[in-house]
Amino acid sequence: MKKSFSIIIILFLVSFSTYASQVKGLIIRKTDTLQVMFIIPFTGIDYSAIQYGIKYTDSTENKYKLKPEDAKEIRFEYNGEQVRMLSRFDNLSYNSDNSTKIFLKLLIDGPIKLFDYYVKNSSVSAPGGPGSVPMMTSYSYSRYILQKGIGNLVRYSKMNFKDDMPIFLKKCPDLVKMIQDKVYQKNEIERIVTYYNTYCGSN
Repeated sequence: MKKSFSIIIILFLVSFSTYASQVKGLIIRKTDTLQVMFIIPFTGIDYSAIQYGIKYTDSTENKYKLKPEDAKEIRFEYNGEQVRMLSRFDNLSYNSDNSTKIFLKLLIDGPIKLFDYYVKNSSVSAPGGPGSVPMMTSYSYSRYILQKGIGNLVRYSKMNFKDDMPIFLKKCPDLVKMIQDKVYQKNEIERIVTYYNTYCGSN
């Protein structure tokens, strides 16, 4: 009975996840911009999956999958948030050779861009007793990514704040001094990027 009940739950979840909602959005390409409906699962948006492609329907309701290589940017609104995801060469994924691309969620635009990069992990829980079925759960978390101009993507978490940030921000000596004087701390990267773009972006 427990096995049958568990199978029913799994089938229900699989069936439920196949349904989806649609949100209006834009696909910005080199030569044109398309108005489309992006397909979002009812289970919620999964940025770790969208980084590698997103499904959409066009004005004639034909369904396609957009890859990061096929666009410069996508835009849409989700739960009241205006979302922009830019296509960038991927030097973040472990299996990437920097020849493929990835969509990254833009947090701050400017000479230095700040992105969110999403990583998904999965785990399997041990059976609770005789006849029970192992449960697999997955979760995702985000990490800050920096990009100066058209340079490579930089993982902020792997930077040494005291030693690497002054080099990265060397064209903004006032900001470097504030970091060295501990006016800005490592957990204030959004304020740091905003300051650089406002006062030193044209340097």
